[in-house]
Amino acid sequence: MEINKYLKLEHVSKSFGELNVLNNFSVEFVPGRLNCILGPSGCGKTTLLNLIAGITAPDQMGTNNFENRKISYIFQDDRLLPWKTVKDNIRFVLHMHFNGEEMENAIARYIKLIELENFKDYYPLQLSGGMKRRVSIARAFSYPSEVVLLDEPFKGIDISLKQSLMLSLRMLWENEHRTLIYVTHDIDEAVLMGHRIYVLSSRPARVIGHFDQFENSGPGRALSPSENELKEKIRRLLIPDS
Repeated sequence: MEINKYLKLEHVSKSFGELNVLNNFSVEFVPGRLNCILGPSGCGKTTLLNLIAGITAPDQMGTNNFENRKISYIFQDDRLLPWKTVKDNIRFVLHMHFNGEEMENAIARYIKLIELENFKDYYPLQLSGGMKRRVSIARAFSYPSEVVLLDEPFKGIDISLKQSLMLSLRMLWENEHRTLIYVTHDIDEAVLMGHRIYVLSSRPARVIGHFDQFENSGPGRALSPSENELKEKIRRLLIPDS
């Protein structure tokens, strides 16, 4: 892939008072792939996503070719509207982009993809935690975005449910091959899901390693010997004295 095809942030800096989170930070993401970001707690991973989304303003910025791209964001919490049903939560992000039958077809398609057809008229309070996460993922993918940001989308979810949600997410990606930028603390999750994995240092964050596995076949299986080797390389970067 040519370098000008990458999605870039270059020479970005961001501080919060005396807390220097990013200092002249640069990174290149692979379009159409699942890009995972690992790093110590508090190193600036969420700040990086917020800068990409335009939620947070940088103190300085060089190249930023995320500007003018449509972006969806899956936050750590579900952020579903409690007074709207499953289908109306999805409709909420579509009504300015589609009309009539086109919008209703899109809503039905994404509800089917997350296997919640029988719950489309339920409100968030009536759904399990896993169902709510699936709705938030479907809502983000239903929006006609080029880039989907995910901030620890499976945090605090038990392992069996996490596997199911990871499979749902991978299936949604395989339907459209959008650019995903995915923050996680879980090395296994990153190795199972990521086509490119970035490892960040403690703050001010910098990229201290990246690993490509573009033939990754996704979650729902045990790590292969080569993936276990990759996991160990990543672990040594994150915990150098271990």
